[in-house]
Amino acid sequence: MVYTSILSSRLIAHFFFPGYLTYIPGNFTPSITLKGCTYTTWILGYAFDICVWAGEALLGLRVWALCGTTSGSDRRLTFALPVIFVALCTTSLVTLGTFFNSMKYGPSPAPMIVSCFVVPCKNFDALLEVMFVLLLRSAYYEYKSGGKSRFVRMVYREELIYYFYTLVPHVGNLVAFCMSPPETAAILTSTTRFLHVAFTCRVLLHIRQHALRGHCYNL
Repeated sequence: MVYTSILSSRLIAHFFFPGYLTYIPGNFTPSITLKGCTYTTWILGYAFDICVWAGEALLGLRVWALCGTTSGSDRRLTFALPVIFVALCTTSLVTLGTFFNSMKYGPSPAPMIVSCFVVPCKNFDALLEVMFVLLLRSAYYEYKSGGKSRFVRMVYREELIYYFYTLVPHVGNLVAFCMSPPETAAILTSTTRFLHVAFTCRVLLHIRQHALRGHCYNL
């Protein structure tokens, strides 16, 4: 888990930092050109998307490990999770590129605040729903088997709450992109990103604290 925390922090540093270096001029530089907006969008979009999918891969590994503790004889997840991840990740990257190619920029109503004014899109992250269902299923079987481990109870509780709270802003983000006017459609996007990182760090820190107290072996 310590390695997972370190790897997560490095991924955030490598992808979010250059992403926001392009986000700042794309949103707060009135003199940016339409071509500059295009480059900024591609760099920021793919930097963020790759970082998110790297984080989801780490979370998927944790889900696989937890499911193995409650259903050791069920090996289907060993093959199913990588297939689901590759399919959703590939679809996301291809869809993102298709959307960027179709992006149109128009005059900004507030050039000092938003320089690159774009038409909103429809997007969703299906992996969150898949992981939430898998964790809920494993937690249910753990409860039926009478699991008494504090470590297992903590991880399931934190993970389920994390996925639920992350799913809520994603749904709100969908509604905003579909129903709101262009100038307010992206309000929830930054909130979703920060919640995603904050909840992940909280889960990892709780697991690390519990492991350092010497209870990690009690599964």
